[in-house]
Amino acid sequence: MAKEKVEKKVEVKAFPFSVAKGKALTTKRGILGEGKEVKPEYVAGGEATLARLTEAGYIVKG
Repeated sequence: MAKEKVEKKVEVKAFPFSVAKGKALTTKRGILGEGKEVKPEYVAGGEATLARLTEAGYIVKG
């Protein structure tokens, strides 16, 4: 009998903003690790703070 390989398809969600690789972010929802979604309501200052954190390399788009 031959063993059949079963491939599992994993859905990868692309978030508009997520924590950069090797970084962590303290938010209103707690500490978010790399790859976790970040929304404007999670941080003080909203969109302006997200833009600043993106420029600093703590958050990545897409």
